[in-house]
Amino acid sequence: MEQTYAMSYKCTDASDGEWTGSKSISAGETWETAANIPLGSGCEVTEGALPDVSPRNLWGPVSFTVTGGQNSSVTGQKVTFDLPSSAGENGPTRVGVKVTNTLIRQANGYIVNKSANPPSGTEVQPGDTITYTVTVTSTGEGTVDGVTITDDLSEVNPYASLGNVQTGTGTAALEDGDDELTWSLGTISGLGTTYTLTYEATVDDDAWGAKLKNHVTGLGEGEQPPGECETCTTTTEHPVPPKWTLEKSSDPETESMVEPGTVVTYTLKVTNRSGTTPLPAGTVISDDLTQVLNNAAWVGFVDGYPGTATQSGNGLAWTLPAVAPQSSVLLSYQVHVNDEAWLVKLSNVATGAGVSPPSTDCTPIGDRRMPADAESPGEDMVECKTSTNHYTPAQVLPPVVNPPAPPAPGLKPPKRLPNTGGPGVGWIYGGAVMVLLGGGVLLFLRRRNQPEG
Repeated sequence: MEQTYAMSYKCTDASDGEWTGSKSISAGETWETAANIPLGSGCEVTEGALPDVSPRNLWGPVSFTVTGGQNSSVTGQKVTFDLPSSAGENGPTRVGVKVTNTLIRQANGYIVNKSANPPSGTEVQPGDTITYTVTVTSTGEGTVDGVTITDDLSEVNPYASLGNVQTGTGTAALEDGDDELTWSLGTISGLGTTYTLTYEATVDDDAWGAKLKNHVTGLGEGEQPPGECETCTTTTEHPVPPKWTLEKSSDPETESMVEPGTVVTYTLKVTNRSGTTPLPAGTVISDDLTQVLNNAAWVGFVDGYPGTATQSGNGLAWTLPAVAPQSSVLLSYQVHVNDEAWLVKLSNVATGAGVSPPSTDCTPIGDRRMPADAESPGEDMVECKTSTNHYTPAQVLPPVVNPPAPPAPGLKPPKRLPNTGGPGVGWIYGGAVMVLLGGGVLLFLRRRNQPEG
C-alpha cells in the first residue's frame, strides 16, 4: 500500500479572513489550492503525523523550502511565511512549498550465544544426550536482514548422532552425518528480541576418549557479523573419558605347577576400547615382581613390544605410545625359576595409570552387553585378569636304606649245626630261620611239630 502524507494550510488576509485546506498526498505529488489567496496574507503549511516506518527506519527532521514567499520560518512540522503584497509583472504570483522527509535506517545489531545441557566442560558418557541451545538477540530498535547462523559440527558428528532440531523463527535442518547446521533466521528487529534454536546430540556407544566440540558463528545483511558480547559463549566442549583395559597372562598359565628351572613367560596386554579415538600416549603399566624374583631370576624382555620398558630391582615399568582405536599392544618378559625353589609360590600383580584408570571390563569388543536396567546388569561381563600365580612342588628325596645293626656286646652268634638229613634237624634249622623272622610264628610251629620220643 502506497504511503501518503497529511498536509494542511491556513492563510489569514488583511481583513482577518481565513483561507484553509487539507489533503493527503503521496510522495512526489503536487497539490494546488483551489482558490486564489489574497496577496499579503500570512500563511502556514503543516505536515501531519508521518506513517510508521519502524523498525527498519526512522524519520529525520522535516525540511520546508518556500519559493515566491517572504519571511519563512520553520518550527517542527510547520512552516510560516507571507505572500507577496503585490502581483508580479507576469501575472498572478505563484508561491510554492516543498516538503522533504528523510528516512534514516535505524541502527541495529545482534549477538549470538550458545549453551548446552549438561553445561560445556561436563564429562559425558556414551549414550548420553547433549541438548544445545543457540540464541540470537537483537541489540537495537532497527532491523538486520538476511541473518544466517552456522554451527560447525565437524568435531561432534564423528562421535554422536544428531537431530531433533527445533526453532520458532526461520528454517533449520540437520541430517545425521552433516558437519554443519545452517539456521536461516532472516530479518531480526526490536531491541532485546530473542530468537532460539535447539538440537540434540547423542554420544555414540564406542566414542570413548572423544571430545565433542562445536562453534557457532553468524552473518547478517552486508556481511554484518554478531556484535561483541562479554557474557556470551559460542563454543562448547564435552569430553568423553577414555576406556582401556589391562590384562595379564602367562605361559605356563596362571595357577599351574612349575618345576624349578622352568622359564615362565608373562604377557601384559593393553586394549583401547574406543571405536573412534586413540588412547593418548603416556599410559604407564607397572608390574610388581617382589614375589617372583625372590625365587626366580630375571631373563629379559621379549622383542617386539611398542613404547619403552625398563626393569629395575623388583619393579617393571612399561610406558606406552598412543594406542589406535579398538586395538591392543603387548609386552612379554621372562623369568627363570631358581633350581632350589621347592614348595614356593610365584605371584605378581600388574597395575596401570593414564588419562583415566583402566576399566575392569574385558568383554570382547562388539559382544552384546546387558542393559544397565536389567535385573543383573553386567553378569555377562568378562572381568580383566591382572595377576598370576605359579607354584613349585615339594622336593622328593630317594629312599634311605640302613645297614644291619651289629650284635649286642657279649653275645655270640649261634653255632651252626651240621645237617644230618633227619626231620628234627631240618625243623631246628627252619625254626632258627623263623626266630629271625618272628618269635610268635616260631612258638606256634613248635607246638605242632615237636618229634615223638
